[in-house]
Formats: sequence, structure tokens, C-alpha cells
Amino acid sequence: MSGNVDDNGFIIQGECCAEAPTLWNDLPLHIRQAPTLWNDLPLHIRQAPTLWNDLPLHIRQAPTLWNDLPLHIRQASTLWNDLPLHIRQAPTLWNDLPLHIRQAPTLWNDLPLHIRQAPTLWNDLPLHIRQAPTLYNK
Repeated sequence: MSGNVDDNGFIIQGECCAEAPTLWNDLPLHIRQAPTLWNDLPLHIRQAPTLWNDLPLHIRQAPTLWNDLPLHIRQASTLWNDLPLHIRQAPTLWNDLPLHIRQAPTLWNDLPLHIRQAPTLWNDLPLHIRQAPTLYNK
């Protein structure tokens, strides 16, 4: 590579591209067949809007600047201090929650023993309870 770079570190023109195609016929076919003139482009591309006035009206009338936005959006809270007090004072971390909520059982093992040992399925109930008269079974 040292032969391709001059004393200032610049690439010497021509040496780095010695094997690059120099004639049109040396270029790959997909490049030679690519559109090169406006009329070579497909119609849907040539008819695509290129200037602001070419764009449909609903796009040109869309808000593009802050002042173009509706007032209710521009006045929406964007900073913490803009939020109402009841939102800013709402608990956001575990330690912010009231003690009775933080101490409430969250896992099965946190529940009192008499609740954990209570029957949870019909078949766990004693027979005399399962056979007791009910509204439907008197």
C-alpha cells in the first residue's frame, strides 16, 4: 500500500483504481441497464412529488412546526413540574407505598398458617361439610 500513498498520506490518483472498469462495456450489466436519464425512470417514480407544491394537500397541511400543533397538545404537560400535584405525589417506588400495602402477603408462604392450611378444593373439605344441605341440596 505504501506505493499508492504519497508523503502526505494521500492516495495517488489512478494507482488505487488500476483494476476499476474504465469502459462502459467493462461495467456489470445491471449497472449498464440502470436508468441514467429522467425518461428512463419508471412513470410512477417520475410522477412522484418532488416539490412541496406537488405534495397532496393533506400532507402539506399536516403540522410541521410546534406552532402548527393544536393548542391542547402544545399545552400538555411535558415536564414533571407541569403535572398535577396528585400525580406527582403518587407512589412511584416500593418504599413510597403505604406500610399496610408493603406488608400485605404477596406469596403463598407469606399468608398466615390457618389460611394456607384451609381446604382449597372441594375434595379437601370434610365429608360432613360436602354432604350438608345447601340451597340446591336439601
